[in-house]
Amino acid sequence: MTTRNEKAPGRHSQGHHNSISGTPMMPRETHSPAAAMSYALLSDDVLLKLEHGRVSRDARLLHIEATVYCATALTDGELAVRLSRISDAEDPAALARELATAGVWEETSTGWRILDYLEALT
Repeated sequence: MTTRNEKAPGRHSQGHHNSISGTPMMPRETHSPAAAMSYALLSDDVLLKLEHGRVSRDARLLHIEATVYCATALTDGELAVRLSRISDAEDPAALARELATAGVWEETSTGWRILDYLEALT
């Protein structure tokens, strides 16, 4: 039996392998610090705020996709980007209007804003 840091028999010395798929992975040492993982904060009542009947399932998914995008791009809830870059929904603009009608988003001169994005961080 080998320990985590020892090379297992038959393993390539060029990197680690995913234990499920066997896909080669780069060693941790080669990961760039600039590629640090970001996290999106979703309140535990996010789905209650977007409860069934108030907004569609597709609109709820767009809201979550947009929240993750904002966390990754550090936009503080501002969506000054084509929504088709965030979601593969058939008509993300219609879903954004649905979220705005529900009081979750608002339209801005540059795109959209998630209204409670910054409040969720505090």
